Amino acid sequence: MHPGRASAGPSSLLQRLEPKDPYRCLACNASFWRLSVLRSLALSLLFIVLLGGLSYALIRLVGGPRGSAASPRIKNGEIPPPPPPVFR
Repeated sequence: MHPGRASAGPSSLLQRLEPKDPYRCLACNASFWRLSVLRSLALSLLFIVLLGGLSYALIRLVGGPRGSAASPRIKNGEIPPPPPPVFR
């Protein structure tokens, strides 16, 4: 009772992106769907890469946070004098 492939291969792009494969039992001729773990992982990775690329492009397009190349400098009047010491 080993299931066999229902078709030789997916023909359309939508069928290629489907994470499930059609199977048919050779003994009882019943059909069912089987989850393809490798295809599911590949689709998840593709989704994450596309989402990351779109996020990066959107941040670059909108002009997200940009750091200054120059290091900050402290001027003379910016540091307040320390408080006087307290003797008890």
